[in-house]
Amino acid sequence: MMTKRIIINRMTDWYQLTSVNSDPFYVAMTMLEKLASRPKRGVKYNRRNISKKLMEQTNEEVIRTVDKAVTLLLSRELVQLCPSISGEKTLTITEAGNNALKQFKEELANVD
Repeated sequence: MMTKRIIINRMTDWYQLTSVNSDPFYVAMTMLEKLASRPKRGVKYNRRNISKKLMEQTNEEVIRTVDKAVTLLLSRELVQLCPSISGEKTLTITEAGNNALKQFKEELANVD
């Protein structure tokens, strides 16, 4: 089941369905949840595989959204790219990322 949100313009009573999967902030939080479940091991940084694991899609739009989410997380130092022995890069969550995820879950619990 795909989660969607509806944006309603009250002036014209026109609505637009927007997929949550195209929102980089939602994807970033989903990525933080995935990384928090494997803090030491992380996830190998492969754009196609990350989009397949997170959203079960690998089209161009989803990959661009994943790129934006990774950029957002890296710029706020919530994740880090670590080189591995095999030469591949691995995304791992930082302490700031764990704190941000914890705060997000607390705020989400307080929403009615």
